[in-house]
Amino acid sequence: MKDKFLSLCGLCRKANMLAIGTNLSVEALKNNKVHLVVMAVNIAKNSEKEIVKETSIKSKKLIKTSYSKEELGLALGYNEVAVFAVTDEIFAKALEDII
Repeated sequence: MKDKFLSLCGLCRKANMLAIGTNLSVEALKNNKVHLVVMAVNIAKNSEKEIVKETSIKSKKLIKTSYSKEELGLALGYNEVAVFAVTDEIFAKALEDII
C-alpha cells in the first residue's frame, strides 16, 4: 500500500488504537476515548448524522475523507469500513498531519 494515510490507518488497527464502525465509534466518543473520527466519503446518511452529532457534542475532530468504505476497509482488513475513531492522541495527530 503506497498511500501514507491508509498505511497509517492499518498501523493504528494493528496497534489496537481504533474503534471501528458507527456503534463502536459512538460508544468511544461517549466514553471520551476519542481523539479523531474518520469517515468514508460514501458513508450512509444516518450514520453520518449520528457521528456528526456525537463529535459536535464532545468537540472532537472529524475528518470526512475522499476514500470510499471499500478503500478504508481494505486498509483495515475488512470488506468495508464507513467510520472509525482513533483512540490514541499520537496516531490521531499523525493522521491529521497527513490528510
